[in-house]
Amino acid sequence: MSASHGGRGVTVVVDLGCANYGSQDSVAALIDAYHPGQLYAFDPNPVLRPGERNRKGTSVRYRRIAAWLYDGEIGYHEDITRSHIVDGAQPVACFDFSAWLKTLGCHVILKMDVEGAEYELLERMIADGTDQLVDELLVEWHDDDHGLTERLACPVKQWWM
Repeated sequence: MSASHGGRGVTVVVDLGCANYGSQDSVAALIDAYHPGQLYAFDPNPVLRPGERNRKGTSVRYRRIAAWLYDGEIGYHEDITRSHIVDGAQPVACFDFSAWLKTLGCHVILKMDVEGAEYELLERMIADGTDQLVDELLVEWHDDDHGLTERLACPVKQWWM
C-alpha cells in the first residue's frame, strides 16, 4: 500500500514538527496540498494539544512527542520557532521514528521541520531502509543537506514554511 496521489486509495501524511505558530500551520498546508485521509502530527512543543481531530475531512492524530532514534526521553530546549533537541535540556518523551514507520504498514508523505534533528533521523532511515517507505519527503534543512538528498530512496522537496 502506498501513499496515494489523485484518488488511488487513502493518502497518509506524517508531519514531524507540527506545532502551530499562528500563520505557520503545517497541518493545514499539508491537508490543502495532499488531501490525506490520515495525518499523523508529532511535536514535543507544549503548545501542541494532543488528541484526534477531523480537519477538512482528514483524520489528524496529534501527539506531543519527539521523533527520534529510540523510545524514551531526550533533552528538548523550547525556544518558540527555534526549539531543538539538546543533551542536558528539559527531558521530553521521544519515540523511535523508523520503528514506528515500519509498523504503519503503508508508504507515506513525510514532512520534517525538526530544527536540525533531520540529519540523524534521515541517516537512520537510510541505514535501516525506512526511507523506502516514503513516497515524498518535504524537509526544512537547517544547514545544507549534508549529501543526504542523493542517498535517500525517496524524492526530496524543500519545505516552504
